[in-house]
Amino acid sequence: MKSASFFFAWLALLIGLGMGLQNCKKADPDPVKPGGTTNPGSSTTTTITGSPSIGATAPTGSGIASSSATVSAVIAANGAAPIHQREFVYSKTVQTPTLSDSKTEKGTTSGPFPLTISSNLTGLEANTMYYVRAYATNEKGTGYGAVAQLKTDPRAVASSGSFLYYGTDKGMVAMDAANGAIVWQNTTLGYTKYAPFIVSDKVIVGSGTSVWGLDAKTGGIRWEFKAGNSNANVTVQNGIAYATTDGTNMVYAIDAGTGTQKWAYKAGGGIQQQPAVDKDVVIAASYGNDPALFALNIHTGTLKWRRRGRGSVGLLQTMASDGNLIGAGSTVDSALVCFESSTGKPKWNFGRIGYYDHPTLVGGVVYVNQVFDLSAINVATGRLVWKYATPSANFYPSTSFVIDNGLAYAIDGGGILYALDSINGARRWSYPAVNRDASPTLAGDGLYVLGATAGSTSPSKELFVLNPSTGVLRATIPLTAAPPTTRVTAFINGKAYYPGALSLYQ
Repeated sequence: MKSASFFFAWLALLIGLGMGLQNCKKADPDPVKPGGTTNPGSSTTTTITGSPSIGATAPTGSGIASSSATVSAVIAANGAAPIHQREFVYSKTVQTPTLSDSKTEKGTTSGPFPLTISSNLTGLEANTMYYVRAYATNEKGTGYGAVAQLKTDPRAVASSGSFLYYGTDKGMVAMDAANGAIVWQNTTLGYTKYAPFIVSDKVIVGSGTSVWGLDAKTGGIRWEFKAGNSNANVTVQNGIAYATTDGTNMVYAIDAGTGTQKWAYKAGGGIQQQPAVDKDVVIAASYGNDPALFALNIHTGTLKWRRRGRGSVGLLQTMASDGNLIGAGSTVDSALVCFESSTGKPKWNFGRIGYYDHPTLVGGVVYVNQVFDLSAINVATGRLVWKYATPSANFYPSTSFVIDNGLAYAIDGGGILYALDSINGARRWSYPAVNRDASPTLAGDGLYVLGATAGSTSPSKELFVLNPSTGVLRATIPLTAAPPTTRVTAFINGKAYYPGALSLYQ
């Protein structure tokens, strides 16, 4: 009889339930009910005839998304019988969910114990309360842990009709921002390395030898402007696409609606970077046999001023705003310099920064990557406002800052995304494992940044959506098309958003 009694003894499973959920709330005190539910925080073991008993501790919280959540728990023992199914049950209507409700399953386990279990709950509704608890099943039955309440983020990443656009080595891709589904791909463009612009119902982008106007909803070609033999690059403002070319040394003004040329200017050397636009001038920098910085009349394309550059390459990147022109990237001293955009008159020279640094000019401050530092410089005086030392050097940065709501977002050479106080440079938060070659895009209520392969800075096929204020991950969007070769342009809830310094052209 002793062996029979032992065979039918109650199974004891001790599960410490700890869930990584933001806004996770303790359930209101409630008497223990059939099914083995205990109050969060209780360590009581409840015995119910015919089912295993469970002791559970209170859940903890650390983060949550609008449509998904990651939950975890610890199984302390298996009750002297093999576990053949375990994980989590959850419901938005049933306060003590069971296996009849939504569940995750991981199958059998033999330990060792204590054993941590973890699941990703997906397909959740935004701004909705869910009831979640752990379970474990063996030959004696199923035992449940204490119920925890969690409420999903009230704001979805993006609404229906919102899109993300990016270039790949096979062309242009449009993706549904709400669920990551591919809407269209246009492979006619081939390798596309520049961020596109959104103008009305068109996507404007330079790729190969042409500037393209694509239908934003279908990807069909609305117009093509043949710009030269290599590297057409575009900046769009007020319905006009200003394009530069490397092989043919040209600057064009193109109607973004029709693709027709408005004017053209031939420089003395190739032009690799996007032109800058400020008030009534378009500014570009040439390299090669005639390195120069020059400004053109925005309406006619006639030359307004020209300054000879130093070395074989002049300024590789320019940004202009409110009468100030910032240039970066001379091969001689990698200097950061400031000119009057209307006259080309020099104002100051700050000195060495990264060779391909992309300056961002916002509110009288220039934000740049200074190899070992992320820095802010007063545009009126050329003096340092603040700098933040990073653990990884970035000698050849290709990303730029995004400035918004008192925060300066930037990526260092090791692929760490920082949110710094834009006034004093104090660190607010950081997020690792992002693509160091792709500037973040601040769109609506999310900060979009391309991921990197774990343990490296190589790009991965995923897009992270972070809370801009806290850096908490809201969603991970898989990029099922070819890996992106460029930054992401977003069209969220009826408005276009551009990556890095291009956000100034919204």
